[in-house]
Amino acid sequence: MKSEKLTKDRISQILTLLEVQLRPKTEDEVLFCVLDIKNAKLFCNETKDISFMPLLEGEIRSFETIWNGV
Repeated sequence: MKSEKLTKDRISQILTLLEVQLRPKTEDEVLFCVLDIKNAKLFCNETKDISFMPLLEGEIRSFETIWNGV
């Protein structure tokens, strides 16, 4: 929690993962949020945006390729 700064992109990636993975298990009115404790800010995915999913899928494929090569 100390070392890396919580950037807007990282927050968006986390919110995308929460939306994609947990939305099917929750009701529509549930709002996924990330609390930046260091800066006392709450970031919520009010629009249910999943625009970072292609980036995350690319990262997953990259990791799989490296893992399978080991």
